[in-house]
Amino acid sequence: MKHPRKAATRVLERRRDKQQAQLDRFERLRATGDAALQNQYVLVNAERLNPDNPYAWGAPAFVTRGYYLPLPFVCKACGAPQVWTETQQKWWYEVARGNMWTLPSLCRPCRRRERERRVAARLATDAGLAAKRERKA
Repeated sequence: MKHPRKAATRVLERRRDKQQAQLDRFERLRATGDAALQNQYVLVNAERLNPDNPYAWGAPAFVTRGYYLPLPFVCKACGAPQVWTETQQKWWYEVARGNMWTLPSLCRPCRRRERERRVAARLATDAGLAAKRERKA
């Protein structure tokens, strides 16, 4: 039987090697020019990010790396495996100017359901308050 720590160490080494190879490929493309980079990567525009205190936490990995990677996550509500794509991340961080340290927790259908639930709860509360005001008057 293989020792579990040794097996985990090998997995981590392979993962580090793969990440280093990807960073090397990115640096080679960066040397050739921005056009080659934009064809393969969704680049980070650090000027468009929501300002945060970089001295307290440093910078997230995507900022120091210079490009976005697809991030897999599991929806908290339904448990479905999802992938947060590079273009979705660019929109969230640069267009919507979301906090640089936030990550998704719900898939799109669950987010839509949650929004609808909140709207329905707000409408029910408003209707109840209106009925209460009518009774007092």
